[in-house]
Amino acid sequence: MSAIHSADSGVVDQSDRVFHLEVLRGGMNRLLFRSNKSETWPTRVEILFMNVNFLAIGTLLHGPVITPLGPVAEHAERVAWLLNTPDDLSLFSIRSAEGDGLIVAGSLSLDESHASASDPSSFFMMD
Repeated sequence: MSAIHSADSGVVDQSDRVFHLEVLRGGMNRLLFRSNKSETWPTRVEILFMNVNFLAIGTLLHGPVITPLGPVAEHAERVAWLLNTPDDLSLFSIRSAEGDGLIVAGSLSLDESHASASDPSSFFMMD
């Protein structure tokens, strides 16, 4: 099984899994990607971005590697959209077999569980 999170670099490496966009919800601008357990993967993994202000990604991610790039204010030239955002938002690079993308969000969280595809999300109010 792949490493879920590297504490040293903050990189999320799920290069051996396939994720789909499970939920994109307004309010707190939440974005949830899920990789369900299967014969290949014994666990379900969820990736949650909160306070999403910009995204340039697809809805399917084969082998995503997510790298935090730092405060969005330091990388404004990489975001192809004018953002009126608080200073606490970060830019995340998303690399997968489908291509490279970006997300501007307030936080990134991960959960790995033995939940099935039909079980509610491990994150509050996502199902």
